[in-house]
Amino acid sequence: MSDHGDEMTDVRQTQPIAQTRILALGDWPADRLFSSKAASTFALPAHLANEVELAWKSAGARPGVNLFDGPMCRLEHFTTKDGLHLHLSPTSYKYFIGTNGQHPHWADLYGQHVMANPVGTSVLLRSTDGQLLCGQRSQSVALYPGCAHPFGGTLEPGANGSTPVLMDEILRELAEEVNLLPTDLSDIRAIGLVEDSHLRQPELVYIATTKLSAKDISDRIDPIEHHGSWAINDHHDAISETLATGAAITPVLAATLLAYGRWQHGETWLLRQLSSHHKDDRHAQHD
Repeated sequence: MSDHGDEMTDVRQTQPIAQTRILALGDWPADRLFSSKAASTFALPAHLANEVELAWKSAGARPGVNLFDGPMCRLEHFTTKDGLHLHLSPTSYKYFIGTNGQHPHWADLYGQHVMANPVGTSVLLRSTDGQLLCGQRSQSVALYPGCAHPFGGTLEPGANGSTPVLMDEILRELAEEVNLLPTDLSDIRAIGLVEDSHLRQPELVYIATTKLSAKDISDRIDPIEHHGSWAINDHHDAISETLATGAAITPVLAATLLAYGRWQHGETWLLRQLSSHHKDDRHAQHD
């Protein structure tokens, strides 16, 4: 998925950075974020459609996991000229679980046209007392239980199937998961389009600067999806150490920290991190 466009288990690694892929990095406030409808290229052969149904039933049978087949937005392709522009088509959570969630290897076997590829949204919060915060996922979620992960969700279509307003979507997620309102923020912007290379899922990642302390943010977290907060110092050494030690963080959080570090500390910092992990597979132009 670029300009040209397993099992559902705890798949944490000692170095989640190895499971990240950077599609594009930039600095995109609300007025530089765009979405539009695109014709769907999703095509699932009958035998794979049966596998999706089986995967959905299996996922729903796990103790403590509650599944709902809601609408989502599939990434068809994107461009970065004059801002970030996502071209989207409809998909659903069932197809995500049945393809990216449980059969990510299908992308190699059959091609991207059999993958749901819904766009995830993730936001890292910066507190007034110098902390970067995200959530600690509960054990009841289907993917990466117990790992630290940014707040967020997935893009959902608007009324009557219209394309979503990208900034409105992440603000909705912040209200739902952390009880944060726009008035609690002094700034919010997208800083990267990345991919969990295990799930093959694209993720639009943001940094939000808040008017709250780390404790104030932690006290507001909704306990249904997150059983607490996870934080590190907003310092380049702390970010580098977290990426190097491979704490129990998701690939998306690793990618978000890379995007944030590049946004805050520059391209040289990013290149140093990628070099230390023998990794630089960016496939799109940066702003």
